[in-house]
Amino acid sequence: MSDENDPKELGATLINPPSTEVPKKEKRVFGDFELEKKLGQRGIGEVFLARQLSLDCHVALNLLSKEMAEKKGFFERF
Repeated sequence: MSDENDPKELGATLINPPSTEVPKKEKRVFGDFELEKKLGQRGIGEVFLARQLSLDCHVALNLLSKEMAEKKGFFERF
């Protein structure tokens, strides 16, 4: 059974065929850490799986939210 909308079946040539490549994600780097995947989010910030570049090892990196980082005294306690 053939697909009547298939360009190959119609003898057509696609000028701009759809791309099958997966677009590359932009790397996010914070200091010595490259973020790989978001693991979760809590009230104080987000937790990421990251790679510490200088040691070439995976770590969990907790990034404070802007609101929490601006709270007086919280950053020091964190």
